[in-house]
Amino acid sequence: MFVQADLDSGLPVLGQTFDFVLCLDILEHLRDPLQLLGQITPLLSPDGVLIASLPNSGNIYFRLNVLLGRFPAEDRGLFDRTHLHFYTWAGWLRLFSQAGFRIQSVKPSSVPVALALGRPNAGPLVGALETAWYWLARIWKKLFAYQFIVVAKPRQDHE
Repeated sequence: MFVQADLDSGLPVLGQTFDFVLCLDILEHLRDPLQLLGQITPLLSPDGVLIASLPNSGNIYFRLNVLLGRFPAEDRGLFDRTHLHFYTWAGWLRLFSQAGFRIQSVKPSSVPVALALGRPNAGPLVGALETAWYWLARIWKKLFAYQFIVVAKPRQDHE
């Protein structure tokens, strides 16, 4: 099912539950992501999960820019000019907890080096850099993950 809606105004009545709800590169763009997360809970079937991709404002690239006094407004990426919220891993955990979700798994994504350079077919060296960055992100996700890919479920009352 595809539904087009202004998520800042809330979810429309959908009249059914879902096994999967995807929030891919959206929560950081909303005025009140907590409100949307709260509206998702009743839409999930008993075994349903929320899958979300979440930018990492604790990424070393982000941190270094801020340390150097820069906060660029870019067309995409961690400094996307349309982001309204900038969360580190701790901030994402707090937001999901406040919304009544328990994160079941998290995987980091790597910095898309070729995309950052504006050269999608940049060659083997760039591929090697992306692979190295991915392994750094797996080892130290808070510092090297470009995004966090999470699977979350609503907490049960006794959790």
